[in-house]
Amino acid sequence: MELTRRDVLASFLGAAVACRQREVVPLPPGELVGASHSVGHRLRGGPLPQPSRWETHEVVIAGGGIAGLSAAWRLAHAGIRDVVLFELEPALGGTSRSGAAFPWGAHYIVTPSAENRVLWRLLGEMGVLDEANVGRGFSPPPPGAGGL
Repeated sequence: MELTRRDVLASFLGAAVACRQREVVPLPPGELVGASHSVGHRLRGGPLPQPSRWETHEVVIAGGGIAGLSAAWRLAHAGIRDVVLFELEPALGGTSRSGAAFPWGAHYIVTPSAENRVLWRLLGEMGVLDEANVGRGFSPPPPGAGGL
């Protein structure tokens, strides 16, 4: 197979186009938020601190994000009170907590359906249900209809 002059010119032109510098578009202002790597890395960066005392608990929850907080809520409703929750960050909530006008992890919920009794119960306990939700055709389940 022999290359023609046209084939050679087309390959050089294609290489020039492929190597062309593209304009770099700057990122918008802001910062990434999330885990405190410096705190977590202290655990692997040297000798571990020695405990000053030992404790015993019925349940230990590792992490105060949505899953850990939900577990603690369910345990409390089940009557289990000897629970300790450990969180690496200075604030609870994980990626669902907010430091601005919106949550960092974009966690949100819509008004739950009447069948979602557990979520209605949680929102009621948190004090976030309002008459506007009921007025739009949404209503919580009737008392005694179940839940946890």
